[in-house]
Amino acid sequence: MNTIISIGFFILFSHAVLAVNISTLSSSNTLIIDLDNNKKADLILTWKDDTLIHQYINNKNQKANLSIKNLGVVTIKEYSTLINKKWVLHKRKTLKAYGGSYHEKVVETFNPYLKKVYFLSSIQDEKLSITPTNFEYLIRPDAPDLKELDYSKDELKVLMTTTGDCFTLPVYQQGQKSFDLLTDVIEGSFRKLEMKNFIEVKGCEDSCQAEEMTCITKKKKKELCNFNLESYLLGSISSKLDCLNKLNPDLAAEMAGVIFFNKVKSEDPNNCYYKDGINFENKGCNKLKLTCSDPKIMGKAHGRSNTTCEKTWPDIKLARMSCYEGDFLGPASVAQTFFHEMIHLLGYRHGEDPELAYSCTFACGSMIEVGGKDLNSFDKKIVHQENMASTSEAAKDICSNSSSDYKSDLEKVM
Repeated sequence: MNTIISIGFFILFSHAVLAVNISTLSSSNTLIIDLDNNKKADLILTWKDDTLIHQYINNKNQKANLSIKNLGVVTIKEYSTLINKKWVLHKRKTLKAYGGSYHEKVVETFNPYLKKVYFLSSIQDEKLSITPTNFEYLIRPDAPDLKELDYSKDELKVLMTTTGDCFTLPVYQQGQKSFDLLTDVIEGSFRKLEMKNFIEVKGCEDSCQAEEMTCITKKKKKELCNFNLESYLLGSISSKLDCLNKLNPDLAAEMAGVIFFNKVKSEDPNNCYYKDGINFENKGCNKLKLTCSDPKIMGKAHGRSNTTCEKTWPDIKLARMSCYEGDFLGPASVAQTFFHEMIHLLGYRHGEDPELAYSCTFACGSMIEVGGKDLNSFDKKIVHQENMASTSEAAKDICSNSSSDYKSDLEKVM
């Protein structure tokens, strides 16, 4: 639970209670993480054979694995569970760049086999505020000529040696051994990490441009525009990761991997390692890059993110606090947009099934966290509407992939 601190007319939330911790038993190619501040391992990240391996307990209480490998214009994600000491593949996602502006995403599930193909924008541009009202801007470009998406012989050769019907990435060799760390790591071995060491932040020291804040009084401008938006945004990550880990451990593990141990698409992964108890060597890690910009530069977008298909990945841009159509967008709104963009950063776009970007944001974002305070007027109406409780439950069901009536739940969330 967050500590509330009153400052002037608006309320800020301190995130000092929840923290992400790293075990001192971590090594150059293994990172042991406690996501919920209980001094126990929740996630083990391992870098092996140019593959980032995530091991954790999923929401079915199964030992689970997510392995991510980048092969130039292709990124492969494979999900397995440990059954009778053998890894069983149950899902594969393949992202392939297409012409720079779009990418092809193929989602395969096994037993029984099902394949879905999406053609999505590589840059997700949020033109609305936090809460969606309709699908009018959820871009689903027309499917391009499939012949143009054929793999070259060299690409096909690499893919054939990397993937297959089972045990596709080098995870089966891990077996039971790595999971012993989830229960055997002693409590005293964990130390709190400093989020600022893992994310490159630019332009977020200032929260807003006072001369452009026409929707608030001069006194409020002085209070708000001296607010450190960077600290607030970085402080919001722990509680959201903890919430997401309870609902969708697959997504939480992937997000934590990008934030804390991202060797994927790194030019020098050997120099991305655990050091000095809580810090990383600055070189090597392909760090998440967060930039806060003048809303005028962002246009009508409140947030923007890319995917592994882009050279600058992982990259997020946010509009600073602003007046939008006469409505003040405060720190909680910006933090919620940040979390929303982090989901997009992992390759989840609007229009996919299930719709994780909106549902997980609604379930774990700042709108729930602050109970409606410091949100814009539109989102306040959502928070206080009669069916808010059922909408929140619907969002949690979709985010956790446990919805029994997906269409009905999606209508509530959207």
